[in-house]
Amino acid sequence: MQIPFGPWRPDPYLIDSQFSAEAKNVLPSSAGWKPFPALASITDAVGSDVRGAFKARTSDGATAIFCGTATKLFKLNGTTWDEVTRLLGGGPSFENYNLPADNYWSFAQQDNILYAVQAGDVPQFIDVDGGANFAPVAGPPPTARYVKAVGNFLFLLDLTSNLGVASTGRIQAAWSGMRDFDFWTYGEKSSDFATFFSGGHVMGMTSKQTGLLIQESAVNRFQRVNDRRTWVFEKVEAAQGTRSPHSIIEHQGTAYYYGTDGFVASSPGAFTNEAGVEWVDEWFKENVNIARIKTVIGALDPTRPRFFWLFPSAGNDSYVLDRIIGFDPPTQQWFHADLDASFVFDAATTATTLEGLGSAPFNYTLETMPISLDSDIWKGGAPRLGGFTSDQKLGFFTGSALAATLRTGSVQLVPGRRAFVNGFRPTTDALNVHGRAAVAERSQDSVLWGSQSSLTAEGLIPMRASGRYHQFECSIPANELWNDIRNIGLTADDLKQHGTQ
Repeated sequence: MQIPFGPWRPDPYLIDSQFSAEAKNVLPSSAGWKPFPALASITDAVGSDVRGAFKARTSDGATAIFCGTATKLFKLNGTTWDEVTRLLGGGPSFENYNLPADNYWSFAQQDNILYAVQAGDVPQFIDVDGGANFAPVAGPPPTARYVKAVGNFLFLLDLTSNLGVASTGRIQAAWSGMRDFDFWTYGEKSSDFATFFSGGHVMGMTSKQTGLLIQESAVNRFQRVNDRRTWVFEKVEAAQGTRSPHSIIEHQGTAYYYGTDGFVASSPGAFTNEAGVEWVDEWFKENVNIARIKTVIGALDPTRPRFFWLFPSAGNDSYVLDRIIGFDPPTQQWFHADLDASFVFDAATTATTLEGLGSAPFNYTLETMPISLDSDIWKGGAPRLGGFTSDQKLGFFTGSALAATLRTGSVQLVPGRRAFVNGFRPTTDALNVHGRAAVAERSQDSVLWGSQSSLTAEGLIPMRASGRYHQFECSIPANELWNDIRNIGLTADDLKQHGTQ
């Protein structure tokens, strides 16, 4: 008999051998589950909690990584961080920024210019080809919480000032002149603004010229038109939206985000919930610090269509968030992990020399090198899911495996009767595996877990477990080398009918 570690379904009363009641710190695969890699740092520390980051491209195609803290902006230079904060009065000293609590920097690139926006300061820009410092955008543009590059325009969203326009308290989006991102005179060069009288604050938008603009409690379709209106907006959802602006992930024209009633997907043509999400939504609500729901950070893995949302667990008031929940479209499976990070984003590697690998922060030797010298992680421009560690260093999800835990649902091994199990056999290439079993007499009862045992040389995790309902758990310690785990097996010698009905 084989009992699979199937898709994760966090239901405490799950009685079904096709699902896993727990699958922590693992990623779904077509055959089962595989390791969830740790965030491996590759740079020096920024110096403060990172609250926004962006992968820019120079004119010659090289990668340039920028990040922001509550008061400063930085650019990655090899493995160190150069401060590129705005200058005070044009002199050599820096003038700090004022990022509000639980807010994040928003970045967008048009041509060779990177724009950085947040509610506490006027929009900033820098030339990614060699600019030394950020500086205020000309125009002047309004102050806003978010920025987005769409076609030949730069959009500012959720305005906190309405420069150049009589304030109504309702103007929530504005866009620059066409192909002139320093031009913000409304009514000229196609620059204008949009007012949304219902639906709450604007939270974000997608980047295609026919796309979505998402509010707190509304979803709008927008489209470019060839008349003086420039852009038109049409509400397509009046009861959906998001309070988590940085949770929005764009993939193939569809926006995935944490909505008003759970994780959803919205496209310009239709609106839909992801399959099986009701169980995940309940789990998420029980585990997130709901008071800080705006700090949920979404990121698309650039190496595979897989979505990650970093969030603070219940009671976590730090800017170092500690949980991840994700969705894997190819397998249509959800996953989760315990992992400390302040930010995750679509990143890319920057070139590293052999000399650089032998100095700080790596200090590697040929014996301690954790990744092959042939790996493209050491080459510039290789796409990677990036993040900032709890000690403020940039890293990639290429580290050693996190400690993994998988648990089956409760099953009746002998329908209608009690069963005795003296061990089970995990199907995995991991050599260091621990396991235990739980039993219950009724489906209504909480299961009682036995003690944990280690894998023997014969591939058996020995135990003694007698009951009508059984549940099985495997755990693999952190830093182990393994590739997959699929199921547990019970032979005739491992399982016996025990007693009567």
